[in-house]
Amino acid sequence: MGEIGRGYFNLMQLKGLHGHLRHERCDAIAFVERPMGKSSAFIAFLNVDGGIMFKVFVGRDEARALRPDQLERFNALAGWIGAAGIVA
Repeated sequence: MGEIGRGYFNLMQLKGLHGHLRHERCDAIAFVERPMGKSSAFIAFLNVDGGIMFKVFVGRDEARALRPDQLERFNALAGWIGAAGIVA
């Protein structure tokens, strides 16, 4: 949940995501999975300059492994967006 004000999208969650983003500078998103010691998976929001504005990571369980339910949703969302041709 959030709202636009003064040129920013303001994230307004009681728990989890919060802050503000210059949403008009967002140019693309990328779904990234990589093995770095332990596997990592995240959605990167890229600005018009090619830099990362922010990342949303797949969570980890008590053993610090990627949560299978979140990884499944991550891959489903990546497939859906790719199939729909939404990715810039």
